[in-house]
Amino acid sequence: GEVFVDELGAFSKIREQLQKYYPERIWRRKLAEAMHEYSQYAQSNYARMMARGDVLTAQICLGKAIESAMNLVYLLNRQYAPYYKWKRKGMERFPISKQILPVLEELVKIPVQITAWDGIQYRSSFINKKDKCVVLLEHVATILLDEMKKMDLVSGNDPFLERYIRQILEGKN
Repeated sequence: GEVFVDELGAFSKIREQLQKYYPERIWRRKLAEAMHEYSQYAQSNYARMMARGDVLTAQICLGKAIESAMNLVYLLNRQYAPYYKWKRKGMERFPISKQILPVLEELVKIPVQITAWDGIQYRSSFINKKDKCVVLLEHVATILLDEMKKMDLVSGNDPFLERYIRQILEGKN
């Protein structure tokens, strides 16, 4: 918002620094953290919970995965993410959102995929393509990975985002 009175200039000075965005080191840490969260919620724990039949916790994982993906979009665009209720609307200004928003919106409309997990035991190396949510979550990861590769942040083709955290933190690809 607008500052009306700041006679000493102290508040304005701090505000100017904050508007410059995160320093590179902090930005990379936040990016790595959001990648880790996405990998855990979307690419590991959602499947783990569905294989156990724990639909409630799987739905929590979906919500957290979606928010992590949205946070990644803001971070990749070097913009502070707004309060959750404005995140989706604010994403519309980013080019990557043309790809990612329709997938996220499709994801929340899918009925619970419990029957896709009949007889399946969780294995970290197994991607259950019968579960439409798993397929869409992997698609989101691929979109994010492609964007990071375009930005020359990472190199590789495995959509499991956790694998790229070291590259992000070290600034190497």
